[in-house]
Amino acid sequence: MQVGQNKKDVIASVTPIFVKNDFKGSVGVIHDISEIQNLLNELEATKRLLKKEKARHTFNDIVAVSSAMQNVIKQAQKAAETKVNILIQGEVGVGKEVLAQAIHNSSERSSKPYVKINLGLVMPDKQEDFLFGERSYFVKADGGTLFIENIQSATPFVQSKILKYLKDNEFDSQYYDYKPDVRLIFSSPDDLKTLSSIGKFSSEIYYKISVVTINIPPLRERKEDIPALAKQILHALNQKYGRIIYDFTEDSLSKLLNYSWLGNIRELENLIDRAILNLGPADRIITSSHIPDIVESNERSTGNIKELLDEYEKKIIIEMLEVCHGNKTEAAKRLGLTVRNLYYKLDRYGIKS
Repeated sequence: MQVGQNKKDVIASVTPIFVKNDFKGSVGVIHDISEIQNLLNELEATKRLLKKEKARHTFNDIVAVSSAMQNVIKQAQKAAETKVNILIQGEVGVGKEVLAQAIHNSSERSSKPYVKINLGLVMPDKQEDFLFGERSYFVKADGGTLFIENIQSATPFVQSKILKYLKDNEFDSQYYDYKPDVRLIFSSPDDLKTLSSIGKFSSEIYYKISVVTINIPPLRERKEDIPALAKQILHALNQKYGRIIYDFTEDSLSKLLNYSWLGNIRELENLIDRAILNLGPADRIITSSHIPDIVESNERSTGNIKELLDEYEKKIIIEMLEVCHGNKTEAAKRLGLTVRNLYYKLDRYGIKS
């Protein structure tokens, strides 16, 4: 029902009052629907936050058919048993966060918090607040693991404060008078040694965080993993969409193996997702005809890897927006992004929709 001059939507509940079986009146309560909706939105936001900060993956979730990935797993398992901080390097989409979660879940801190912050998505003037301010992610992760993604994006000032924590055992915060006990895992798509050598990243902090450095190879250098990865992704998408798709044909797997995968596992996930959209309701097997044609331009042979990955990411976002008929919420969901993150990328790449 609607009440008031502004015709607000409300829910009214009425309870009758009886005294010794005699009706004496009733009590009515009117609830503003907008307030209820705000509470529901806050609840959903809290659920999403908790979901994001839960380490779901273990080493069993990581496909390691290739010897290169088997070596990565062995190195990570050894590191998990220690208390040392870890640096994970690898191109965008290779699975750095999955490995970080597996390390946490295999460590003595597995029952404690796992918290992630992506500095690549935090405005430079807000980084200190997120790490050392009143809502400090260090404090949220106290006793557990803090995964700092895209550490190369940290401002020089924030780098200096992280260095104090690592080197001088000092937590430089005006809000807290104790040092949170945190195991740090850092990640970067860039080679931090190279960045530090040209003055783009603090050499002091690099040497403090790189005692254990795990380099995840790109998918094009471990193609033996592709069939198993494709089936793992298919299983997850079956659950996501409520489909029953059994497998890939040999020709469809050959098609996947003949591509260089600049976007790595993330690109493979996206392509299989698009293949499922091409399936009919009764289809149970993915054939090569279901997999979109992959065109690799000769122009991709020029330019640095970051430019190539940016080019690929922009292309995928545009294609997904077309598939979702411009629905940004649905596109963000299918891309594994938050809506806010999608808008950030639309602005970054100058995509008009």
